[in-house]
Amino acid sequence: MKIQVPIRYKAVITAIKWGAILISIIISFFTLRTELVVIITLCLVIIGLFVEKVIFKYDYLYINPTPRMRTEPQHTFVAVGFDEFDGIERPFIGLVYRTKVEAQEEFRYFKSINENRYKDNDNDIIISYVFEDEKRYTFFMYPNKNRNRTMKNIEEIKLNEGHDKTKKLNFKVFSVVRFFPSTFTGEGNLKEILTEKVLPKTPFAFQTFYLDNGEIKPAQKKPILKYNLRIINRNELSSQDIESGFEWYDIMPHFHK
Repeated sequence: MKIQVPIRYKAVITAIKWGAILISIIISFFTLRTELVVIITLCLVIIGLFVEKVIFKYDYLYINPTPRMRTEPQHTFVAVGFDEFDGIERPFIGLVYRTKVEAQEEFRYFKSINENRYKDNDNDIIISYVFEDEKRYTFFMYPNKNRNRTMKNIEEIKLNEGHDKTKKLNFKVFSVVRFFPSTFTGEGNLKEILTEKVLPKTPFAFQTFYLDNGEIKPAQKKPILKYNLRIINRNELSSQDIESGFEWYDIMPHFHK
């Protein structure tokens, strides 16, 4: 059985190992009482066995693509509906921004999560709706911690640095979570629209929009096609769900500030 020890203890264990070696040298030069030699020898054997089984654990923080950091507040809201893409009517889910430049920048960030592809077959981008009740919900968008590029990069690091049998590489994946607490003001029941009209017609289009004199316009001609959408009630979340750490709150009092 191997013993995993955080790398921060490496200096201490190294000191213990060399201390044991020095004690062995001293014993070989000096004649001690038999019972004392037996005790010291047993201690040295135990120390040797311990050091032999130590695997130092190196913690790595892997950071998924992150959006541009902005000092000004973003006034963003979620849109859902149906439109024609490549001659086919598809449902779409998107985020609406104040300016075209901002919407285009955000879309480039979303596409980078998906390795700049327009089809997200592997669910590299997580999109989920968490419902508080019939009207209130939170829209989430974040990189999948197990996305393809992340796993490939981690494997490459392991190959380059993890060949030593005395080393264990412990990876923690960091993703920026975008979440938008919202209240549905349209006609019908949003959860029913998503489950009965959007999901049956996947893939749906994921894109960004911008406001132009009060009119909502797409910021790009070609959206990202998504094949996965999570729809869940707040009380169904577990502590393991990323969404559970973000509570719904009313953004409207701050929307025009």
